[in-house]
Amino acid sequence: MAIIHLKEIRLEQLPIQPRNALRTRQWNHRHSDANQLLPQTVCTAASYRPLPRRVRLAFTPTLVGEAGRAPTPWPLDPLSQANQSPRSPMQYHQSVDKLLLYVFGPLVFAAALLVIATGIRRALAKYRSRRTPDQIKTAYDAYLRRLLNPQPDAVERELGKLLPERLLQLYRDKAAIQAAGFQLEKPGKKRWRPECWPVYCFEPLDAESLNELPYEEKLGPGFCFATTGRGSWYWIAASEQRAKDSPVIFLDYDGSGSHGETVAASLDEFLNWPRLPAQ
Repeated sequence: MAIIHLKEIRLEQLPIQPRNALRTRQWNHRHSDANQLLPQTVCTAASYRPLPRRVRLAFTPTLVGEAGRAPTPWPLDPLSQANQSPRSPMQYHQSVDKLLLYVFGPLVFAAALLVIATGIRRALAKYRSRRTPDQIKTAYDAYLRRLLNPQPDAVERELGKLLPERLLQLYRDKAAIQAAGFQLEKPGKKRWRPECWPVYCFEPLDAESLNELPYEEKLGPGFCFATTGRGSWYWIAASEQRAKDSPVIFLDYDGSGSHGETVAASLDEFLNWPRLPAQ
């Protein structure tokens, strides 16, 4: 077996060959500098044999690094290592997170601005729509003037039918018709919580109220004589012949599930229930 002296190994003996002319020039340039650093070997032509791969890997030459740096191993195949670009999973997830931030970040910011702007706009509209004390007084005086001057004939002409006599008596009672802000407790079964029906105020008996208040085609002609102040009214029916009294029906537009419920068998019964302060 030939004795190889490590002081005179030359890079021309390595079996790695460049693939094209440009890489050949790069290869020669790099190895011309490396030959000055490699030890030289004395080897005759008769005794030369190519080294096995594992021997070449074991005796891979190294380039002496700069001061304060560790020596860098010389690559056996720089072309294959140049094409490799390892990327850790952490870098991949960071890139995906940045992409999501760039795409959805502006959308979330715009949505937040839209919500804030809508809230501010509603607050300003509610603030501007508030009535001044003079406007409130003027509106109440107009309401009271209509309430104390009922026009049952105009309402009955619009309905084409006659209102119950008990309803007309209510509007002739000036003190009773001005009552407001109370609730009527329905007598009957003993329960842990009494059944109360709130009355915010009575509606004026005129054609203007008839046109502004809700109308139920299923119930037929009638009049909403009182309101809860929360989108619900108490309704009484009109008839071909003037009746003495009529049942009180609750029209619920507030979503409490009592729409169309019969509150009392007659208006007189409804008005004679115990009155409690409004809650």
